[in-house]
Amino acid sequence: MSDAIERTLKKLARNYVTGHFVEDGAAALELIKPHLSAGVTVASGNSLTLRQTGIFEYLASGEHAAHFINQFEPGLPFEENQRLKKAGLLADVYLSSANALTEDGKICCLDGGGNRVAALLFGPDKVFVVVGRNKLVEDEAAAWERIRTIAAPQTAILLGRTLPCVKDGRCHDCRKPDRFCRYYVTINGQLERNKDRITVIIVDQELGL
Repeated sequence: MSDAIERTLKKLARNYVTGHFVEDGAAALELIKPHLSAGVTVASGNSLTLRQTGIFEYLASGEHAAHFINQFEPGLPFEENQRLKKAGLLADVYLSSANALTEDGKICCLDGGGNRVAALLFGPDKVFVVVGRNKLVEDEAAAWERIRTIAAPQTAILLGRTLPCVKDGRCHDCRKPDRFCRYYVTINGQLERNKDRITVIIVDQELGL
């Protein structure tokens, strides 16, 4: 474990957020599985990290006893997709990634529709945030720099958007109709009484954007 990751885990704990460092996605999934028991509802944000680790595939597979609220089924009408997103805000367990994690224990996220960051902040009783080691940065300023120069432009390319950031790899704070950078959220920690709600799992791999 690097000094930076060790510092991050200590700061997360100070901010009343549980932190783990694991070797790979399979190990991350093992931490999550005990929370997917019968009678539990689980939902997730749209996360490349969850897909790369196999966690999303497991959620959608039906191999666990929990009920997965899957807003990502192909061909869903807009109204049904919105209904499932709202249902996800009331799920027992919510899984997501983040765009950056700081060494002083802050979680920084960019969102388009707002449902992902809303669920991280309030609603589900248990939240897992899975991040690769590549998303670890020194502080909040570095987190937003990473988001503006890596996460946002690469996401725009992945989505096939014709946004200015695609051309030069840097956010221009544009006003294009198809801009997805709409919600910027920093989680500085939790209240002590909520200390078991958010668990951050740092995976010793390069994952996501």
